[in-house]
Amino acid sequence: MRFFLLTVFLLIWIPTGVALAQDYPWCSTMDDIFAVVVEDDLVLHHDLATYNCCPDPFTFSVTVSNDSLYVIEREVLTMPCHCLCCFNLSTTVEGLAPGEWHVVYSWFDDEPRGWRDWHLTVNLGPSGPTGPVMVATQE
Repeated sequence: MRFFLLTVFLLIWIPTGVALAQDYPWCSTMDDIFAVVVEDDLVLHHDLATYNCCPDPFTFSVTVSNDSLYVIEREVLTMPCHCLCCFNLSTTVEGLAPGEWHVVYSWFDDEPRGWRDWHLTVNLGPSGPTGPVMVATQE
């Protein structure tokens, strides 16, 4: 009788656990990368980024090469905890010349456990009475 009850319990419990894991609203597949111009600065946003819930400050490295801008977002962990959370991150790039910029934004994605690149083309217009003009498109 004990064997039968244990078997019934496992058959009921295992599918429920799988369904709960699939229904959890993970944000890692919904990363939203976009760019905004504020005065003469380019502000790059990474909303719904999935990282450990206990990070040290995030770091961003920026490299400029001709008309290309390479941004690498990194999570720094000194004492990680056992959970994942969603973050809305941003970094500001100053001093870019007007013109078309090819932006490659890279980050380590928890799913599929690898580096991802997001490509944007940003047109920075010269500052004028109405401010800079910016158009960002995903490639």
